[in-house]
Amino acid sequence: MSEMTTGQRPFDGHEFDHKLAFKICKRGLRPEFASGTPKCYIELAEKCMDSDPQKRPSADNGYVTISGWQDKIAISNVNKIKVWLEKIAKSSNDNEFKDLLKKIASPYNNEFKNLFNKIDDDEIKDWLEKISYSYDNEINDWRMELASSNDNEIKDLLEKIANNKIAKQFLDADKVIKSLPISKHPDEMYASKIISTKSISKAI
Repeated sequence: MSEMTTGQRPFDGHEFDHKLAFKICKRGLRPEFASGTPKCYIELAEKCMDSDPQKRPSADNGYVTISGWQDKIAISNVNKIKVWLEKIAKSSNDNEFKDLLKKIASPYNNEFKNLFNKIDDDEIKDWLEKISYSYDNEINDWRMELASSNDNEIKDLLEKIANNKIAKQFLDADKVIKSLPISKHPDEMYASKIISTKSISKAI
């Protein structure tokens, strides 16, 4: 799991010998994660690497956890959604802005209109980015809810979208991971090595 965040094998740069085994088994040494790795991902990985097997999650628990993340971060037709929503942010005149706005909210919904009237371009861009983390069908539901909901329901809905922290963490992590080198030690390739278990047992 650490390799997926860093692009490097676990313990890259360490000698793969009994000394490393001792550090892992007795001193609790664990591989590092790339800067910006989502907190929820690190927490799951640490549970999987717990020295006590009874505390490690089962395959089913891991599946449920990861499926929960997917439900929050899976995106359908993201580019289409972004392009459509960015038109609102880049609309050049009031009429164009109002026409676009009518597609996602009732023109008679004062709460929603007031919200848009108060935000500047940077805030709109930030808002659009958060919206784009949603499923395509969620966007459709969101549009319909805005057109029919009362003010409090709209506030709750916008807050829910803005607080999609898991999606933001994974998307931010992608930007960091892409900038990392594949391996700090390209001369060290994966290979099966015969290690004396006796020497490891003595060290432990």
